[in-house]
Amino acid sequence: MWKAARHERACAAERSAMRGGGLRDENARRNARRMAEIKSAQI
Repeated sequence: MWKAARHERACAAERSAMRGGGLRDENARRNARRMAEIKSAQI
């Protein structure tokens, strides 16, 4: 489960790199997703 999430994140980062830009936005989205994962894990 965690490996899949990490893989998904890597793919998203690669996609944003190919797109060329929106890096800060991508980082914010990644952080938000990580916070959501932590919250769901705590429940």
